[in-house]
Amino acid sequence: MKGFDLERVRDILADAFDLESFDELLLFELDIVRARIVQDDALNTVVLKVLQKAAQEGWDALLIAKAAKRRPLRQDVQEIARKYGASLVGEFRRLAGTNRYVRDAYWEFNLAPPGFPTEEQLGALEKTIDPANPMFNMADWVDRAARIEGRVCRLEIDNSPRGTGFLVGPDVVLTNHQLMTRPCCRAYGRGSTTNNSVTVRSSPARSLR
Repeated sequence: MKGFDLERVRDILADAFDLESFDELLLFELDIVRARIVQDDALNTVVLKVLQKAAQEGWDALLIAKAAKRRPLRQDVQEIARKYGASLVGEFRRLAGTNRYVRDAYWEFNLAPPGFPTEEQLGALEKTIDPANPMFNMADWVDRAARIEGRVCRLEIDNSPRGTGFLVGPDVVLTNHQLMTRPCCRAYGRGSTTNNSVTVRSSPARSLR
């Protein structure tokens, strides 16, 4: 992903793993035989080339998540993993429909919302729907779901949940008429905006104003 100091990421991973354990990380966590994608070389060079390959193919965030899993006591590895996780939401919305690695990383970083289908469930759903609708494409469905996820919100009146709505403009929420019998409401969702009495948050615990 963009926005990361590749040299620093390389140095952290090269310090946290030797060549053998780095190869095991790739093999056991990602089912990748390192020698098939990057030839033997000095550890720093191998790690750098793997990172470049991962970024090119979209599995760099997943690699970092798996590295953090294998090095839970390394604060530098955990910190870089947190930064990758924080940047993954935008990447997910952009590539979820076309890149399984991005979807896997979304799960690995515990970013998937409740009820979001696993890869196995996606495959089963595709098998169920396709016979009735041969034009349906699960990759397109996941891609569109990722892009519109931030538009869904929860409406509250006097701090009491009353229903759901959809952000259809920078300051416009679409919802059922009966929910708006009183003018004061708040909305919690993945996106964020504020306009008078209406607020959209990522969650009750974190505001994205």
